[in-house]
Amino acid sequence: MGFHNAIAAGGVHVVANWVYANNADMLAASGFVTGDVGKVAWETDNDTLWILTATTPTWVAIGGLTNPMTAVGDVIIGGASGTPERLPIGTIGKVLTSNGTTAGWASGSTAAGLYAGNVVAPPALGSWTWLNQGGATATNNGGTLLMLIPDSSTSLDWRLLYVAEPTPPYGVVACISSMQGNFNSQTAGIYFCDTGSGNISGLEFLTQVGVRSWSVRNFASPTSGGSIVYQQTGGEVWRGPDTAPMWVRLRNDATTLSYDVSLDGSNWRNLYSQLLTAFVTPNSLAFGGLCVTSGALAFEDVNLISWTTTNSAAF
Repeated sequence: MGFHNAIAAGGVHVVANWVYANNADMLAASGFVTGDVGKVAWETDNDTLWILTATTPTWVAIGGLTNPMTAVGDVIIGGASGTPERLPIGTIGKVLTSNGTTAGWASGSTAAGLYAGNVVAPPALGSWTWLNQGGATATNNGGTLLMLIPDSSTSLDWRLLYVAEPTPPYGVVACISSMQGNFNSQTAGIYFCDTGSGNISGLEFLTQVGVRSWSVRNFASPTSGGSIVYQQTGGEVWRGPDTAPMWVRLRNDATTLSYDVSLDGSNWRNLYSQLLTAFVTPNSLAFGGLCVTSGALAFEDVNLISWTTTNSAAF
């Protein structure tokens, strides 16, 4: 073997000046001088050739796309300046998603049925804080966040989990489902909260005396019934998230609070809006519900399937 200018008859032409076992070894190499620029290195783990373009060292792949994959299930994603990088296979149940900057694996959910493409797994349970927890419990379950609310008999007790509010303007889109063990005085929804004053305003799926409807409620604390400022009329005019996933959205444009519903998480209907100064100036956003029935087998299960915020309060 030898270089072109020194190769003997019948010898093997060596292309590479350096041989490295892997990319990490090549990037860690040192001692290059100006005369080395333009020479070639061979990375043996994936049989790729690289040309030295600067003594720092800086390497450029020869021959187009470099294959960084090393195992079954690997995925190629773009790294710095578009350099191909290896993304190892995700664990069971993970889905490939984007945070707007790079791609990676995140918890997925199949609970949103036909509209799973819009699903963004909610923050993990550790990111939330209880408000009036009582006997309620919550758990991460296959990428969703499930809250179990026992019957509180005749006591008005909303059980809520909240996170900090983004800086307005913003919108928060959630997909929820609810299984209600009785048909009276049960709610499930998402809420604007002011944890300082205690004021809460929420978009709820309400079951009252067997009638289901969407409503917007303003209340002064999670133990106060407050007042319903919007409710559909005529009974079950909109069948809400009674086990079937349903999309809801809250918007805050720093002047007005808005409450929207959707069948697919993309196309929305505004049900109600009120001025920010009318009742609550939120510092938090919550999900949860109420179960006050005194009935047999009474319970409320609220499943948060998807939760995402945007930096726009546009309809």
